[in-house]
Amino acid sequence: MRGAVPRVFLFAFGLSGAAWAQVPPPNVAPGSPLPPAEAPPAEEKKPEADPAPPPGAPAPGASTPVAPVPGAPAPPEAVPTEPPPAPPPPVAPAPVIIPPVMPAYPPGTMDAAPPKKPAPPPPETTLGFELAGGVVGRLGGSSDFDLNREESGGFVFGPSVWLAPSRLWSVGLAYERTGLGVDRSAPGENSVDVKRDLDALWLRGRAYPWRTDSVGLFVGLGLGASWQHVEGTGTRDSGGFVRPPEPFSCSGSDGPGFALGGGLGLDVEMSPSFAFITGLNAAAHRQTGDVVESCAPGSGSITSLGAQIGFTYRLDLDESDRGRARRGSRSLAKR
Repeated sequence: MRGAVPRVFLFAFGLSGAAWAQVPPPNVAPGSPLPPAEAPPAEEKKPEADPAPPPGAPAPGASTPVAPVPGAPAPPEAVPTEPPPAPPPPVAPAPVIIPPVMPAYPPGTMDAAPPKKPAPPPPETTLGFELAGGVVGRLGGSSDFDLNREESGGFVFGPSVWLAPSRLWSVGLAYERTGLGVDRSAPGENSVDVKRDLDALWLRGRAYPWRTDSVGLFVGLGLGASWQHVEGTGTRDSGGFVRPPEPFSCSGSDGPGFALGGGLGLDVEMSPSFAFITGLNAAAHRQTGDVVESCAPGSGSITSLGAQIGFTYRLDLDESDRGRARRGSRSLAKR
């Protein structure tokens, strides 16, 4: 009896374990085959170190000499082979020489101003408007009256118009107003101070013996007519012994008289349209020395010298095809 109780208990425990083994897991449908049981991961085995060879044994990995078998043919002798050729020595790369590159601009020219284009030659045919002025001095004169020169000069000014068919000559029409100074008689009962002026119209010409595109030297000649003007102030005898001299003032004009003039000048072009004019002039005026309009005696024939400066504004009339072709030929000739 004592041995039967433990045996029954062990039998029941084994049946319960088998029943538990037949129960499917919760995620498996009833009647489906059970999944195989996962094997436990194998433990990685570390390679064991090779035991040390005993003394006199060949090293691991070395070929074991084979003893010759009696009566067997001898193995063929190994034919010595030539060692492989030594590799060629490394060749150093050739140096790369970069040719010098010329700069786009020579040194020192980056800050320099670009070259200026040559100016086109001036036109051949022009129409100029000139305004000039200066000083003039009277050198001579005749009069039937005893008059002394108090002032023998004055100012001259006037406009003019010039037509230049060519760069080497031109013609013009000019007007001038010239002051000739003052003549004064000796003090007394009959005394007079005469202020003299001239108005003149000139037909003039200029010829350029030397001229460039900017500077020209000219010789001038003029023919014209002039009118003299007198303004008198003074005293006259009243005709009585006890009456003092009577003051008076008057004015008068006379003319025209023939006029001839000439001179030298310099023409400096400051731009294609403006020019500076300067020159020395001489003129002779033939005038009467008689009393002019019962006022004062005239100056008579006189000679004057003057110096003038002026400015000219020129219009280009050389706009035709012929004028442009002529300008182009002059430009090519200069090059």
